[in-house]
Amino acid sequence: MDVLKSCLDLLLPHITSIVNYSLSTGVIPESLKSAQVVPILKKTNLNKNNQQNYRPISNLKFIFKTIERAAAAQINDYLQREGLHAPKQSAYRKHHSTETAMLRIQNDLLEAVDHCQEAVLVLLDFSAAFDTIDHDIILERLQNRYGILATARKWFESYLRGRSFSVNIRGARSIPRNLNDGVPQGSVLGPSIFAMYVAPLGDIVSAHGLDYMSYADDTQLGPAYLFEIPEVPTSPKIAVDDSFVDTVLKAKSLGVIVDCNLNMKHHVKNTASAASFALYKIGQLAKYLDHKSTERLVHSFITSRLDYCNSLLYGIPSTELSKLQLIQNSAGRLVTRSKKHDHITPILRDLHWLPSIFAFVYKVALLAFKAIHGMAPSI
Repeated sequence: MDVLKSCLDLLLPHITSIVNYSLSTGVIPESLKSAQVVPILKKTNLNKNNQQNYRPISNLKFIFKTIERAAAAQINDYLQREGLHAPKQSAYRKHHSTETAMLRIQNDLLEAVDHCQEAVLVLLDFSAAFDTIDHDIILERLQNRYGILATARKWFESYLRGRSFSVNIRGARSIPRNLNDGVPQGSVLGPSIFAMYVAPLGDIVSAHGLDYMSYADDTQLGPAYLFEIPEVPTSPKIAVDDSFVDTVLKAKSLGVIVDCNLNMKHHVKNTASAASFALYKIGQLAKYLDHKSTERLVHSFITSRLDYCNSLLYGIPSTELSKLQLIQNSAGRLVTRSKKHDHITPILRDLHWLPSIFAFVYKVALLAFKAIHGMAPSI
């Protein structure tokens, strides 16, 4: 990549020509449609011998991903301009995020409680989501639902068909196989194609009188008020046709733990535990790192966790927020090599870190500002 960057001035006109040729003719060269798949373990604590625990990430050619980026920018602009996005799909859209989706879900649940209603949140998830895309169905959907015709449709057909992949494990590479379904994980355009593929799911849910929010392949139905629940539920079951779905008192949705009391205690505990472990690991390496490297690691593994969806913490007890503040204080002392009993306020000020106990207030104010100025989801 460094060599490419150093020669970018010479290569840019040729790269531009390749991208323009592909988009104007509706053809992606066959030589660009092969991928090398590297299995990545989804979580470090999973069984390495179980193939289901791996995520097949595709290493795609640089020129192919460059063409994808150009196409993705155009298709997203088109969908936004024509109002063709699924109304409650938060993925891959300007001013939408996992946080805005979870805020909507939390708000609906709290409103249900305020009106003394019993609410159920149903979480749906696709297994091997990107692999489930049927090429014939998505091409028909692009044409009839989204009005993508002529050269543009031809380009998508060329993008989807005629792909191949091989698997690389520790340098051993399998023979190439054809990819007759799905889109490669690791592609630029794949997530947007998947969002368009599952768009009718929202139509089906709405037709049955239920509300929903989606982010890519994660769909939340709720709050739903149509189920009959015992007055004192211990482990109620919900009937869906001839099957029963067990209910749980807490569940993770888009990285946020939602519990039956809506007090966020389980989410705070989980966040604090993960951040504390990361802090311990970085602390073990700190003596080998300079200030900049230490701060970068802290932002990557600690601050990012403390800040993620922190607007949902508005209104929770200060005793819960203090758990996150203690971790930020320790992280600040680690970065600055301060002592345990050094006053934390000047440390955070010098680092330009907003204390965690105020960060969620800032996030709520920022989201409110965006909503007022048309920079937030409309529903």
